Order: sequence, then structure tokens, then C-alpha cells
Amino acid sequence: MASAKGSALIPAAIVDAFVGEGLAGNPAAVCVLKQELSEEQMQSIAAEFSRKPLLWN
Repeated sequence: MASAKGSALIPAAIVDAFVGEGLAGNPAAVCVLKQELSEEQMQSIAAEFSRKPLLWN
């Protein structure tokens, strides 16, 4: 889920683009929108996905 400033949660998924298998392509965030977002909201969501995640094993 993603969240733009001042809005509700937005369903999102990370997909591997340009390949037919997981963990091999270019990761791309896909958000399912019910309505159009402002430029500021889209930039806010893009910033959330550009942060490096922490992984624990």
C-alpha cells in the first residue's frame, strides 16, 4: 500500500518489468488508482517507493 499526503491508502504492487520471472528484472511500482491524483500526490508516492527497503533474514 502507498499513501499520498492527505489521502487514503492506495493499493500498490512491485512487479519485475521486462522478464518472466521474479527478482530478475527492473522493479517497478504499480498503483491501482480509483481517481486521478495531483502532481504533488504522485511525487509523494514516487518518493515512498524510491527509498531503499531494509531486509532481514
